[in-house]
Amino acid sequence: MAVGVVATGFTAVSAAAAVPPGPPSGLQAVVDVGGVHLSWQPGARAQTYGVYRNGAQISPSSQQATTFTDYPANGTYTYSVRSWNSTGGLSTPVSLTVTVNIPPPGTPTGLIGPLDPNGVHLSWQPGANAVTYGVYRNGTQISPASQAATAFTDIYVQNGQTYTYTVRTWNASGLSAPATVSVPVNIPPGVPTGLQSTVDQGGVHLSWQPGANAATYGVYRNGTQISPATQTVTAFTDPNVQIGQTYTYTVKTWNITGLSAPATLTVPVTSMPPPPGLDWPTYLYDNTRSASSPEAILNAGNAPTLGLKWSLATGNSVVASAAVVNGVAYVGSWDGFEYALNASTGGVIWKTSLGITTNPNCSYPVTAGVTSGATVQNGVVYVGGGDSFW
Repeated sequence: MAVGVVATGFTAVSAAAAVPPGPPSGLQAVVDVGGVHLSWQPGARAQTYGVYRNGAQISPSSQQATTFTDYPANGTYTYSVRSWNSTGGLSTPVSLTVTVNIPPPGTPTGLIGPLDPNGVHLSWQPGANAVTYGVYRNGTQISPASQAATAFTDIYVQNGQTYTYTVRTWNASGLSAPATVSVPVNIPPGVPTGLQSTVDQGGVHLSWQPGANAATYGVYRNGTQISPATQTVTAFTDPNVQIGQTYTYTVKTWNITGLSAPATLTVPVTSMPPPPGLDWPTYLYDNTRSASSPEAILNAGNAPTLGLKWSLATGNSVVASAAVVNGVAYVGSWDGFEYALNASTGGVIWKTSLGITTNPNCSYPVTAGVTSGATVQNGVVYVGGGDSFW
């Protein structure tokens, strides 16, 4: 590096000599319907580049890339590129002449706009010499500048309105004439009907009949939405409920025009019985004594984490297994009573005395109450034991 010395009074200050950047090399241009695409090889010591068309700069001052695209009207142009750095300024230019003759964009054809609860779905056939397309609603562009696909969905519409959609083809020579279609919107979302619920160990299970013009549904508990935004099925389970609480559920239909009025249901959770088919109605589950049910909540993985949910003290030992049907556990005790208990809380629904048998010929015990497990069928509880009945 060359160094000069400048004297200023009694102080000497050194300054780096200006070193101009080298000019770019290999400047070339490709012309297509997307514009004039310039590229070049880097100039030595260049920090940025200036791109000029017929002497006027058309690049930003921050141009660091060695490529640039211009969108001129058809004609003949002289393009120049110069390197720049902060110490030496601009290099000498490298130039070339480019003739631009881009064919005009063709108007899209076959424009349609079918309407459904998810939006106005526009589609069209490609326009000649297309690079991108502009989609307009009532004169305002609603598509991105990069819209290259020949389809577009508009979700921002309202019932009772008619919209005029236009689509234009774009290339570097400009926009085509428009293709136009008018779309009336009249798809109010209908209120869901037949909202009902069941309650079991899995929670509150809601179901309903479809609302007219539905895209999705919103499910709310006590005013707070609990369903995902993508809820399309007409059923939903709320597992986050507690016994002793009452919940108000509402379901609304949604489509692009908004939400329907609500369907509403109040659900008191007094117990949480097992789902249908998961009862244990007799000793070892069934008459074949299979000791196996389709219940899948309890498994080998979670069994070690089980804890006590509730307990109930009877007047003596309980030696027989319980039967569980529709959320009620039936169990006998040596105190002589058969108990019907809320399977979720352990609360006594009823108890009845079946008596106590004393038999000195029994090795153990000599005195006992209800000794066998119950069987529950068609709402009737069958149990052996008690006063002289084994």
